[in-house]
Amino acid sequence: MNRDELVNAIATTNAKALILSSEFIPDILAIKDRIPKVEHFIVAGGPSTEGMLSYDDMIARSPDRMPDTRFIVTLNPCTGGTVVIMKKFDPEESLRLIEKERINWVFMVPTMLEKILSLPDEVKNKYDLSAMHTVICAAAPPPRSLNGA
Repeated sequence: MNRDELVNAIATTNAKALILSSEFIPDILAIKDRIPKVEHFIVAGGPSTEGMLSYDDMIARSPDRMPDTRFIVTLNPCTGGTVVIMKKFDPEESLRLIEKERINWVFMVPTMLEKILSLPDEVKNKYDLSAMHTVICAAAPPPRSLNGA
């Protein structure tokens, strides 16, 4: 893939973050100004460079109690998926993003699901969630109120 094709492939996804192998740093630096929607460049498998984040450093700083999340977030883009990360959780905003991005599975802690379910029906029903087929609830035992929700 040449650099023009790389720009097109990245720009088409509207990605805000790009995870790349360190071997691609020179190519990404050369096209960085042509992919302005990408806000974060995360280098995996080697050292990063100025303006890029180190995946290994991010993992080292992440909570040890949630290794499955790190695996899922890493695997998803490698299999053609898109990762949507909220900086701050908001129950209605999560529904809006599920609709807008056509998200088909989410990883949430029980408190997040409880907050979504406690929204008024008119708020929950205004979003098209038909793409959603899987909810992974982990990191804490779910309360009985979530069983069958």
